[in-house]
Amino acid sequence: MNLRRRTLPLILAAAAVALVGCATPIAGGAGSATGGTTPDPTSTPSTSSVTVSVDQVQVSWLTTTSMVVILPAGSCPLHIGDIVAGTQKLTVTFAAKSGASCAPTTAAQKYVLGVPAGVDTTKDLAVTIVTPEGKTDVTLSGLAGGEVIPEDRSIAPEPAASWVGPHTLAVLTYGSSSCAPTGGAVADGVLTLKDPPADTACTMDLAPRVTLIDAPDVAHDAKLTLAGSTTSGGSPVTLQPLDATK
Repeated sequence: MNLRRRTLPLILAAAAVALVGCATPIAGGAGSATGGTTPDPTSTPSTSSVTVSVDQVQVSWLTTTSMVVILPAGSCPLHIGDIVAGTQKLTVTFAAKSGASCAPTTAAQKYVLGVPAGVDTTKDLAVTIVTPEGKTDVTLSGLAGGEVIPEDRSIAPEPAASWVGPHTLAVLTYGSSSCAPTGGAVADGVLTLKDPPADTACTMDLAPRVTLIDAPDVAHDAKLTLAGSTTSGGSPVTLQPLDATK
């Protein structure tokens, strides 16, 4: 039985963030999937010429209780219009703002979604992404450290990281939605995110932001220290990236 969630309580945030320092496209894997897109004959694809690192819809686990959807640049900015959850399946429909003209995006759009209650993340999850350009079907393989998501689950605003490709890290942080990191790098076990220009006007909200980082020389089982972040007790924040490519 499907459950339609029109109030969209699963959405943590949606932000179009510049894809800086990510020269390698996200590769499909067992847990980080690239689906086959079925063109929508009623839609008109953008003809704008843009250079981006992500050239197709990407879906991956971000943590054991959340996932990230990445849409290529070149379309109008989209928002999540509907989510339908069923037994180990999820359909997410994206739409453009009704009746509004827009300029095509020049950066990939990234959306963080909480996994619906009742989904068992130890098992495969079928995900369908619907956009004005078409439909993408992917399957995310179950996670060894997954669980059945309870009804009362709330997601704590804590940083996390996940391997979404052989050399690509997705880093989840929380802060101003208008001042998301613009890139980052890993050196000597320290993950450093690049802040936006100092004169950027920042909103006073607390939103999840995903930054994609090219890290070809980092082992998938390595623990990383997040530069500039400390726990409530003052200790450095250490991340053990989830390997969603297994």
